[in-house]
Parts: sequence; C-alpha cells; structure tokens
Amino acid sequence: AAVSRYGSQKVVTSLNTTVEHTAKEHCKAENCAVSSGGFHLAAAEWWLMGYADYHVITQYSGYGRSAAMRSLRKDTTYTVNYKRTGAAIRCDNTSFSDLETLSFDWSGI
Repeated sequence: AAVSRYGSQKVVTSLNTTVEHTAKEHCKAENCAVSSGGFHLAAAEWWLMGYADYHVITQYSGYGRSAAMRSLRKDTTYTVNYKRTGAAIRCDNTSFSDLETLSFDWSGI
C-alpha cells in the first residue's frame, strides 16, 4: 500500500509508534529486569541491525545509533526528530547524519 501511495523511492516511517526493545521484559518505574535469554536476543538483534543498508533513527535512539556506528557505513544513517509529527523528513544523498556527528550525539551508553 505504501509503494502505491508514495512510490518506491521513499522510506515511510510512523512517527507515532512506540518501539520496545526485545530485552524489555519486566519493568516497574525505572527498574527493569532482563533474563539472560532476553539480553542475548537483544545483543543479536543489535548486531544484525548493524548489517542494515540504511538506518533511520531518532535523536534519542542509542540502540539504533550504536548499531549504525558499528556498521561503519558512511552516509547511510538518517536522524528523525520524533517530535516533528507529520513533518516530511528528507532522506536523500545530502541529508544523512555522518559518523562523526553520530559519535557526538547521546547514545545512552
């Protein structure tokens, strides 16, 4: 449906979606408990994410940002300001976030 509506040269994301990590199993307030299996699954997911051809992340996405940096692919990561709901974000060959800029942004680690 997205291809017929927007064409095949666009990346369509939902800015109104909450994404949970695979390792987030039992959380109460700020305390989260993660099983060994959940941690291993999250580590594998992060490793595989580094193999993606392109990364579209938010400015607060330490998980995605560190996977993008691990990939060492230049000019393939696009940072979306998630508070700009409904606004079009350019993802062309000049609007990427370079690895040096990514390394200075907050990654949560």
